[in-house]
Amino acid sequence: MKKAVSIYIILLISAFIYANIVLLKDASETQVIFLIDGSTIETGEAWEVADEVFYEKNDELYSIEMEDVERIGNGGPQYVFRQINSRVTAAISLGGEKDESSEGTTYPAIDTYMAWIKNILLMAVLGGLAFALMGFLKLKRKSGQLDIVTEESFDEKRKDFNDMEKIVDFFLDLFKIQLGASKDTKATFLPVASQSSGSSHVYELRVKNNGDWTSRRMTISTLAEESGSKSKCFSVTYDDRIVVKIPPVSIEDFDVYLENIKVENRIVEKLAPKKCIIPRVSVVLKKIPSVFEGMGWSKEEFEEKSIERLKRFAKYHKHLMINGSFVYFMDLSKYYFLGNIVKEIHDVDNKLYGEITGNPGVIWEPDGYERRYCSEDSSVCSGIQNVFNEYEKEVTPLLAKAGFSSVLRYQIQSWFLIHLGGETVPESEKELSKVFVNELNGLLKKIFNKNQEAVEGYRIAIKDYIRKTSFSQHKAQIISIISNLLELLAWLGEKKVAMRDLKPDNLLVAGDPASYPNFLTSVDEFEIGLIDVETAVVLEASGKGSIEQPMLAGTPLYATPSHLFPNNVLSDTFKDLPGILHYQDWHAIVAMIYNMITGEPLFNQTARLLPTIRNAMQKSIGKTNGLTSVLKDVSRLFWQSATDEFKTKINQKTEMMKDAEVPLPKNAIEMLKNQVSREVEDVDKTIHEVVYSQDIFTGENIRKQLLESSHEKVQKLKEKIENKEGSVITQLTDKEKTIKLLEDIGQLKSKREEFVRMKDSLSFPKAALTATALVEFMFGIVLKTMYPEQWAGQSTGVTVDSDASDNASTIEATLDQ
Repeated sequence: MKKAVSIYIILLISAFIYANIVLLKDASETQVIFLIDGSTIETGEAWEVADEVFYEKNDELYSIEMEDVERIGNGGPQYVFRQINSRVTAAISLGGEKDESSEGTTYPAIDTYMAWIKNILLMAVLGGLAFALMGFLKLKRKSGQLDIVTEESFDEKRKDFNDMEKIVDFFLDLFKIQLGASKDTKATFLPVASQSSGSSHVYELRVKNNGDWTSRRMTISTLAEESGSKSKCFSVTYDDRIVVKIPPVSIEDFDVYLENIKVENRIVEKLAPKKCIIPRVSVVLKKIPSVFEGMGWSKEEFEEKSIERLKRFAKYHKHLMINGSFVYFMDLSKYYFLGNIVKEIHDVDNKLYGEITGNPGVIWEPDGYERRYCSEDSSVCSGIQNVFNEYEKEVTPLLAKAGFSSVLRYQIQSWFLIHLGGETVPESEKELSKVFVNELNGLLKKIFNKNQEAVEGYRIAIKDYIRKTSFSQHKAQIISIISNLLELLAWLGEKKVAMRDLKPDNLLVAGDPASYPNFLTSVDEFEIGLIDVETAVVLEASGKGSIEQPMLAGTPLYATPSHLFPNNVLSDTFKDLPGILHYQDWHAIVAMIYNMITGEPLFNQTARLLPTIRNAMQKSIGKTNGLTSVLKDVSRLFWQSATDEFKTKINQKTEMMKDAEVPLPKNAIEMLKNQVSREVEDVDKTIHEVVYSQDIFTGENIRKQLLESSHEKVQKLKEKIENKEGSVITQLTDKEKTIKLLEDIGQLKSKREEFVRMKDSLSFPKAALTATALVEFMFGIVLKTMYPEQWAGQSTGVTVDSDASDNASTIEATLDQ
C-alpha cells in the first residue's frame, strides 16, 4: 500500500510539473528583456541597435533605451518559477474569469485542474519510459559506449584542448570574472557550427551563475599558417578585436615576459610615427572589473599602472597566462587586418557557388559560355557537358527507384550545379527523402571524382573569371593598397629595420572606420602599419658591435632560404648581411603585390621546399663548412623553382598585371631610383670588365666603341659575323667565341637600357609603374642578391684566344651605323 501511495504521489507531482511545463512552454522559450528596475518584458525577438533595444510584441515594434536594460536572455528558472506561482494562485482561486471576447464565461482554474488529472496517466507512461531510458544510459556509460559531455567532465577535458580551445577557455574564465562568478562556478563552451565559416570559429561561452545559465559568443581564427619557430597568432573578437600570440617556448617568468615586450617596443619606437601594434598587458586587464579600472588615465598611463600592479601582486599574473605560460595580447579594435581585406576582395570560393548556380544556362549553351567568360576554349564547356550527360544517364534509374515518375530536367541540372559549385544537395530539399538525397550525393561524388580533370578545369575557368571580375570591381582599392605597401617598404629601408615576416595577416590598415571600405580607394586616406614585429631586426650594429640575431623564422609563401640561416652564415656567404635581411622584405612585397591583384599565391609550389631546406640544415650541423655549403645548394633549388614559378604566373596574369598601374609614393620613388642607379653602375662595371678582359678586339678605339655602343649596334655586329659579312670574318680565329662575346655584351647593354628607361620614368613628378614592371624589377634585384649567377655555374666574363686579331675599321663602321 505504501508503495502504491508513493507511486501515486510521485505521479501526482510529476503530473503537476508536466502540466506547468506544458502551460509555461511559451514562458520558458520566450525571450525576455530584464530591466534595471526589476521588471521584465516578454518578446518574440529582441536585438540591440546603437543605444537602443528593439523588440516585437503582438506584431508591433517597440524600443527601449539601452541604459534601462540589465540583460537580454530567455526566461530562465527563476523567471519560470515566478510564472508558475502566478498560475497556481489563479488555479486555486474561486470562480471564473470573464472573457469579454468569448460568448460565455471560462474557468481557467478548473481547466487547469482537469489538465493535471488528464496528465496523471500520461505521466505514468512517461515516468516508466524515463526510468527505462535512465537505466539504458547508465549501462551505456558503464560500458563506455556513450560519451556524454557534462559540466563535471569539462575540467577533465581541458588537458586535451588544442591551442585555439585553450584561448577560448581563457576567455571563458574572463567571462566568469566579468559576471562576478566564483572560481568554482560551473562553466563550459560550445562550438557554434552553423556560425563558423572558413577559418573563423564561433564559440558560445556558458556560465551557470546564481542558478541561471548566462551565455555570450566569441569568434576566433588562426592568423596565416605556422611559420617555423615563430609564435602562433590568433584573431579574437571578444567585445573588440584582439590578437592573441602564443610564444613557441613557454614563458613563466614575468620579467622575461616584460623584457620581450620592451624589445618589440624599441622596434616600434624606431619606426615611429608608423602605426604599429605591439603586446600590452592592459589589453586584457582593462576588461577585468574594479581591480584594473583606470582613473581617467591615458592609454600609456593605464599600461604603466597595470605593469606596476602586476610587479607588486603576482596573483594577477594568471590574467595574462594560458596553460601556465604568459601570452601576448594586442588591441586591434581601431584597425583592420590587411589579410581580411584581401579575402573580402577575392572571395573566390564563396563566389564560385553563386556564379555557377546563378548562371545555369552557360553550360548547355556554348555561345552563352563564350560570351560571359570571353573564352574561345570550347573544350572546357564540352568537357563539363560530357560529365553532365554521364550523370543524367545514371540518375534516371535512381529516380525510378525512388518512385519519381517524372522530374523536370531543370531540377536534375540544379542538383548537378550544386555539386559543381562545391556543395551537396541538402537533406531538406523539398519532396526528397533522406535516403534518396544521400544516394544522389553519392552518385554525384562518384561521377565528379571519375571526371576530376574536366570538373576542375571548369571550376578553374570560372574562378579565373571571378578573379578578373573582382580585380575590375576593386581595382582602385587594390592599386591604393599596393602603393601603400611600397610606402611601408621604403619607410623600413629609411629606418634601417627589416621585418622579415611581412604578410597580409601581419599588416594593419588604418583609416576612418566610418568610411570603410570606401577610404581604400584613396591612397592618402589610409596607411598600412604593422601588427607583429617579433621577427624584426635593426640593420645597424648593436652595442655588441654587430647586427643582433633575429628569430630564424618566416612564413613559407613569403620567405626565402636566408630566413632560416643565422647571421654568421649569411655574412660569410653574401658579405652583405644588412642587404640580405632588407631584401627579404622586398621578396615578401613582390609576393603580396601579385596576391593583391590576382587573389592567388605567387610562390605556393616553391614554398613547399622550405621543410626540405630545414631538414638539410639539420643534417649539416657539425660538418665542416656545412651550413655555408647547404645555403648555396638549397638556394639553387629554391631560386630555380621560384624563377620558373614567377615567369609562368606573371605570363598567365599578364593582362591584369599590366592593367594595374601603381602610383608611387615619394619615398618609394627615391628607393627605386637609388636601386636603379646602383644597378646601372653595376652593369657598367661588368661591361667594362668584359670588354677589357677579352682579347678578340684588342684595339683601344674598338674597345671604347664597344663600351659606348647601344644594344642595337652590338646586335648588328653580331649578325654580320653570323652571316659572314665583311673582311673581318676572315681574320677571326674563333667565330663561335666572338659571337658568344657579343651576345654577352648585348645582354648587358639591353639590361642597362631597361634600367635607364625605368630611371627616366621615375623622374616624372607623378611617377607610376605597371605591376608587371614593378614586380619584375624587384624580383630581379632579390634574385641577383640572393642567388649570384656563379652559383648556377654561369659566368658574365668571356674567355677568348690570344691569337685573334682586330679589324678596327670594319667593327667601327658597323658600330657607327
